Amino acid sequence: MKRDLKIIVEFIDNYLDIHKLDSIGVVKANYLLNCKEILHDSKHRPGKPLRDILRKGLIPHAYQLNGKYSGWIIPHSNSRKNIDLIKKSYIWKLAEFLYFHNMKMSGNELADHLNRNNILTNTNTQFEGGRGIYKLISATYNWIYDDLNLIEEAEKIAIAFVKTNGEPAFNKI
Repeated sequence: MKRDLKIIVEFIDNYLDIHKLDSIGVVKANYLLNCKEILHDSKHRPGKPLRDILRKGLIPHAYQLNGKYSGWIIPHSNSRKNIDLIKKSYIWKLAEFLYFHNMKMSGNELADHLNRNNILTNTNTQFEGGRGIYKLISATYNWIYDDLNLIEEAEKIAIAFVKTNGEPAFNKI
């Protein structure tokens, strides 16, 4: 089983690298693994064989974003990519809160908030509130919209985060 798990993780990591993705959902991952005859999928419950592996904790870097009973996300096994995903997940959850309460946050305020909570840039420095923070907001939107295909969730990012003048934090493509 250990050998099989290593093959599964390597296949998913390679797929994420080739397609420049941060993560993949369990149904799509199991579909791809089935196509390569690495892990057979269930015809009636797509993704179930892989979900069973994840529920046993055999792929420790995979997680359920909203806890038990929510969908699984399988990030790259490389720790740096996981750190990026943690930042994006954090911003997503913050955007949900802001959206629900009809509130906005500027890039500068987000930078202050991340710094205060010791969430640092990829170079291990504090955010300054300039172009880097807006790139992170935009990357979070793109991850949710393009990679996870959660259009309504991505729109919460676009609505919640703004520039200091109140304009949208980034231009949606």
